[in-house]
Amino acid sequence: PKSKVFFVYLPTRITIKDQINISNRFKYKKLNIKDLHIIEKDYRNSLISDLSQIDNIDIINIGSIGKFDWFTDESHFSIKGHKKIAEILQPYFLNALKNEK
Repeated sequence: PKSKVFFVYLPTRITIKDQINISNRFKYKKLNIKDLHIIEKDYRNSLISDLSQIDNIDIINIGSIGKFDWFTDESHFSIKGHKKIAEILQPYFLNALKNEK
């Protein structure tokens, strides 16, 4: 059987739905977190749309899930975040391994 490739789009604090403390967080030039969230979401949707045209790629888009405490900063997972992401991804990998036999 042909090998499948997983493309996993992981969340960051910028991508999650529930944004807090917007005014005091990361800023880039005159853009705040809310602005960056909109830009990132457009980028993610475009990327996933393009990747979905490629055969043999399973796209796992979990970019919008997560909670603020899953991260130690804007992009690095906390221990809790690592555990939550592993719980979410485990069924995908177990299923892929089961289907490879």
